[in-house]
Amino acid sequence: MNVSCEWPVSVDCLPSFESGDPDREAKAARLQDAVDTAVQVLWALTGRQFGCQTLVARPCPGWDDPRWEGYQAAGGSGFMPVLYGGQWSNVYCGSGCLADGPSIVTLPGPVAGVDGVDVDGDEIDPDGWRIEGDRLYRAGGRSWPSQDLSKPLGEPGTWGVRYRRGVEPPAGAGIVVGQLALEFWNVCEPGVACRLPRRWQTVTRQGMTISKADPTDILASGRTGLAEIDTWIVAHNPNGLDRPSTVSSPDRRGATWR
Repeated sequence: MNVSCEWPVSVDCLPSFESGDPDREAKAARLQDAVDTAVQVLWALTGRQFGCQTLVARPCPGWDDPRWEGYQAAGGSGFMPVLYGGQWSNVYCGSGCLADGPSIVTLPGPVAGVDGVDVDGDEIDPDGWRIEGDRLYRAGGRSWPSQDLSKPLGEPGTWGVRYRRGVEPPAGAGIVVGQLALEFWNVCEPGVACRLPRRWQTVTRQGMTISKADPTDILASGRTGLAEIDTWIVAHNPNGLDRPSTVSSPDRRGATWR
């Protein structure tokens, strides 16, 4: 995931517009910009780890792969070499050591949920499949069909999976999005104070001096300067990471995973 997307938004914190307001459409567009900006900022400050994107995957099972020779006909018979922990082993296909086979496809994850599976243009019953982690299983011992990528999805010989890829934003996300979006809205609202930190540190008036923290220090620490929002950010990104960590291994197909 390299973009933020699909975060909840609590409208309780945001302004509303009368239906007869001549500037209603323009205001609504500006408010949406404020919400989008708030989501982008919070997504980045929480380590770019939350947010789901709705995708359509078209798995392409390779049943001509020599690893499956004898697998389909014999229902799991035969051995195959597997590199695990830096050592090659001869593994029996029916032993359950590998989550592979004609009834399993692995979706690019993390998978937050599957909305539907279409085969030959028709949605199959949800009882006909199950999702476990990033793996989509065909129920009843049936095999997933082949895929004809020369045709658009929906035609005979094609099939696809509609699913949400990513990690759902945690509890409270909608509230902090609304709170931060309101401040971005207030930046351009005449006569309304905005709580976002400004680039001043000390002001002296009538013998009274007021000091504030340098906003560049606040931003450098991965915070917004708004206590209630920063509390939520720290709770979900305590180490101030700028992106999810990854692990690589030559023993794993795909090489890199979260």
